[in-house]
Amino acid sequence: MRKAQDQPLSDVINQLIDQYKLRPKLNEVAIISCWEKTMGKAVTKQTQKIYLKNKILFVQFESAILKQELRYTKETIITKLNQAIGNEAIEDLIFL
Repeated sequence: MRKAQDQPLSDVINQLIDQYKLRPKLNEVAIISCWEKTMGKAVTKQTQKIYLKNKILFVQFESAILKQELRYTKETIITKLNQAIGNEAIEDLIFL
């Protein structure tokens, strides 16, 4: 029999993550880990830096041409990455 204060472990872990403000960093790690799978090897090879700050994903590329091409599909990239990590961690995408 459960006591009134019993909670599922997943809920307790999520509360701890939110309490210690770890969610943004966990989202950043998840995005970086699924970047190659989502964007492909060719784009990943040209990617120099990825980081998430205030729900804005910053991505730096070696190629200006690739950067310009990806600007046209910015909304699609945001949607795919958010779906890949399972939450709305990215609101905007800036190419550096």
